[in-house]
Amino acid sequence: MNDPTDPTRRALRLLALLQQRAAWPGETLAQRLGVSTRTLRRDIARLRELGYVVESEPGTDGGYALGHGTVVPPLLLDADEAVSVSVALAVGTASGTAGDPEATARALTKIDAALPTAVRERARGVREALHVRPFKAGPDVGVLTLALDAVRRRQWLRFGYTAATGQASQRW
Repeated sequence: MNDPTDPTRRALRLLALLQQRAAWPGETLAQRLGVSTRTLRRDIARLRELGYVVESEPGTDGGYALGHGTVVPPLLLDADEAVSVSVALAVGTASGTAGDPEATARALTKIDAALPTAVRERARGVREALHVRPFKAGPDVGVLTLALDAVRRRQWLRFGYTAATGQASQRW
């Protein structure tokens, strides 16, 4: 499955590795792919020809990093990552914390359809084994987004708060 002589599989594996970390030493990437550093340089050049931005830094402290460009790389998940995403979407939907439940269900359907049968069955098995209690009231995604934006901008927030005892107060 991880045939280092197959350039297509190697390119996909290289993209997956570049997505895993901010930067990779060339020697480490070559070892992970089972190829020489010369072959790695050719594979990097091939990715660049396809429109991927792969930044490189020469020298002993240098390496390769996937840059930001106009081409969006494919989302490459290994089996464990795919199961984790699938379970997270299912838990978010069941608990009422995922935002738009219809969008979450559509995303889960798309992910399931793209998974190999064995991984899809594994993910379904984990999801079916979970017992998630829905929140009485899920978070208001609009309010949550506003609060997160304020935190990112380091702005103060003022909001009303009602304790479990029913006592209302203002917080900031």
